[in-house]
Amino acid sequence: MGKQAMGTIGYNQRNRIDTLMYLLAYPQRPMVKTKTIELIDFEKLPAGQNATVAVMSYSGYDIEDALVLNKASLDRGFGRCLVYKNAKCTLRRYTNQTFDKVMGPMLDATTHKPIWRHSILDADGICSPR
Repeated sequence: MGKQAMGTIGYNQRNRIDTLMYLLAYPQRPMVKTKTIELIDFEKLPAGQNATVAVMSYSGYDIEDALVLNKASLDRGFGRCLVYKNAKCTLRRYTNQTFDKVMGPMLDATTHKPIWRHSILDADGICSPR
């Protein structure tokens, strides 16, 4: 189900106008290709990760669609994804030759640290994710 997978969505993923985008950190090409995949060149844009799966009964009361994962593989980055959220601001030029400008945080003159109101801003003036 490549259409439901989370992988590389396109070559223009950094220039898209989507407001929310999920991107797989380590996408892989499929191990098995079909004729359709070859016709549409789908293997050039990886759409998931290859996983080794053992189908077996874990206990007598298994849950349908349950998954047991190895912690070491999760620590190494299996299934890790990035979430890109798009934010925009409008900067204007005014008639008196002034203009809006996105700046970094104001620094205190004595300590050279950001003032308390600007402590959440990065050096580019945009809020940092926490």
